[in-house]
Amino acid sequence: MKLFDLTFSGPVQNTKDLFFRGNAHLNEKNQLEIKCGDEVSFDTYFNLFSHSKYFEYCEIEKISLFLRASGSYSVNFYHKNVDGSESLILQTQCEKDAEINLDLTDTPKNGFVFFKLTARSDVVLKFGGYYAEPKFFRDDVKIGGVICTFKREEFVRRNLSGVEKFMAENPEWKDKIHFFVSDNAKTLDLKSNDIYTIIPNKNLGGSGGFTRGMTEVMKDKTFTHFLLTDDDISFDCRTLVKTYNLICALSPKYRDATVGGSMLVLEKPYIQHEMGGFFNGLKISAGNTGADLSDVKNLIKNETPLKADYNAWWYCCMPVEYAFKNGLPLPLFIKCDDVEYGIRCITNLILMNGIGIWHQDFSAKYNPTLEYYITRNELLVNALHFKGHFKASLKFLFFFLRQLTLKRYFCAKLILQAHEDFFKGPDFFNDTDMEELNLKILKCHPQFEDLKMLAEKFGFTEADIAEYQSKRAIPESTVKKYFSSAENFMPKCFFKKQLAFTDANRIRPTDAFLQKTVINVDFNNSRGYVTSFDKKLRRSLRRQGIKMFFKLLFRYGKTKKQYIKRQAEICSATQWDKKFFEKSQG
Repeated sequence: MKLFDLTFSGPVQNTKDLFFRGNAHLNEKNQLEIKCGDEVSFDTYFNLFSHSKYFEYCEIEKISLFLRASGSYSVNFYHKNVDGSESLILQTQCEKDAEINLDLTDTPKNGFVFFKLTARSDVVLKFGGYYAEPKFFRDDVKIGGVICTFKREEFVRRNLSGVEKFMAENPEWKDKIHFFVSDNAKTLDLKSNDIYTIIPNKNLGGSGGFTRGMTEVMKDKTFTHFLLTDDDISFDCRTLVKTYNLICALSPKYRDATVGGSMLVLEKPYIQHEMGGFFNGLKISAGNTGADLSDVKNLIKNETPLKADYNAWWYCCMPVEYAFKNGLPLPLFIKCDDVEYGIRCITNLILMNGIGIWHQDFSAKYNPTLEYYITRNELLVNALHFKGHFKASLKFLFFFLRQLTLKRYFCAKLILQAHEDFFKGPDFFNDTDMEELNLKILKCHPQFEDLKMLAEKFGFTEADIAEYQSKRAIPESTVKKYFSSAENFMPKCFFKKQLAFTDANRIRPTDAFLQKTVINVDFNNSRGYVTSFDKKLRRSLRRQGIKMFFKLLFRYGKTKKQYIKRQAEICSATQWDKKFFEKSQG
């Protein structure tokens, strides 16, 4: 069976080194033209062969590479070791189309395998693919793709158009995957067809949109897997094929595995944002984040990722049986739904070079009101899956005081509200109208103004902004980071009158330490908003924060037990149907 195709380009421009290295160029048919004497190497993110992973997950045998080409060329196969060195496996001379059999029995089960092609005449490489015989094979795999969207019509149309084009060229795939689009805004002017189904849905956030799509997939017993994807990603349908073929070949030991896709940053397309995610009850972190995937050292590192807790839902393919066995996702609206569901359900998470998508940098999508959802939902995930109420208390105090230092008093209020709502227990998540609550949260959003207008009001210049950016490039001192919260217990006389700046999308309280007025700059959109020191409001919020700290110390355990006892009820189909189909009270 085919494991995956070689790919020579993708949907994002200026990403050549993710596909091939060397002196070659693409023609109008997306074929690779190589001049006589030139060499092309495929030790790249999308085209390397993760032999050790296929051996582990699929127990493959009889491996081969098939090339369709014109001209005369040589092919050398190498094993890239963990230290970056290369070991020659095979040398062969080829004319036109070639099938090259590989014996990797004695190849170390680390690093990866790749080949270099040297043109002995002018060569056109039209197609390539890796094949193998897995020890086990299932022919019943069918994927229900679930896309959640809210007023992202252009992105959805583009991605669905790409799928339609792929299906037209490969009609056999219509029986293998079908997409369900949860339209939370009910604004998507598309009609359902044999490739995708449009589902008008209430605005129940990402968790509600994905869950609605999952419930539609579950109605058809022929589907074996969900594929949860964001609406605003860029991807190649050959990634779907690679995912599908991998699932078909999984051995019984990994039959229940989830296949996760890495996120590459759309604005910096060589940079990997995350390869699997981790949550320890205090902090969410990303696997191999910031890695430049044009660097072979990072591809080697990707081959042995740390065991992740979950995979984000920008691209996550999991068995449908998860939902029947473990229930549906929690009604968290946005943030942490994928974290919690992964921790709850995933036993084996497969992460692999070449299975990834591009997604917009999250800092460009951040807004301060997200602090409510981040705080509340992380608190709930911590209660369900981790121990330690003292840890939750310290975390609250740290993040609450950071917002006071930034003079983002509205964010401090949202953090308090998030904790109060958590203490309302399971009935809060069962009975609260998610749409209405979100509208209330959005009203707390600060009023942004054009940066030029703010400059006129407060008398700063572009040079002042540039100076701040140069200072921010210096890493934040850990001592200053934690000491900055101490300003919340210092008198007004210590505060400075001169203007300060901070990044509106990346929290850094040291920028605002002992400053009376702070310009919160959104560099992505050339705008900002102002926060100012308010002694009376700070005193009131500080008092509320101290009360909440002790509430967490003494009431957290009781509330935690309630959530654990009633988790299955909160995420049940019955509760979700109430949210999907009951009219809003307002």
